[in-house]
Amino acid sequence: MTCKDAMDLYCYLDQGEPLPADLEAHLASCPTCTQWVQRMDSVLQLYKRSGQHPIPTPIEDRILAAIEALEATPTPKPGLTLSPGKWMLPGVFLLLGILGIPFSTVFSVFASQPGGNLEVLVPVVLGAAFTTYAAFFTGYNLEWLKKKFLT
Repeated sequence: MTCKDAMDLYCYLDQGEPLPADLEAHLASCPTCTQWVQRMDSVLQLYKRSGQHPIPTPIEDRILAAIEALEATPTPKPGLTLSPGKWMLPGVFLLLGILGIPFSTVFSVFASQPGGNLEVLVPVVLGAAFTTYAAFFTGYNLEWLKKKFLT
């Protein structure tokens, strides 16, 4: 066992835990590590006796306490929820807009140009409009949709 291995093993042990046989054998043959372990023990004893600074609680206890505190706090309800009027009216306007595209003067300008047609422009605009509507609907009603379809 090397000195580094011995120091690492000693640091991983719990305080007051008996030393493994290979560590005791190394300490018996290495005065440097023996002095280092004695210094570590004396520092720990001084720290325990000081009384001013209690030994900190393990990190697991602090994490569990933080989780319990988070679970105890009520989660706020989302402000925007699904209401038929809020989403049906824009959906109707979107549908009317889709149906009115062939009669629109904006699109007729593109269709009347040489080589211009609506075969590309109409699907792009329709796709963008529908995707935007669906994204906003899903974003604002995510909790309702999760309850509806995942339970």
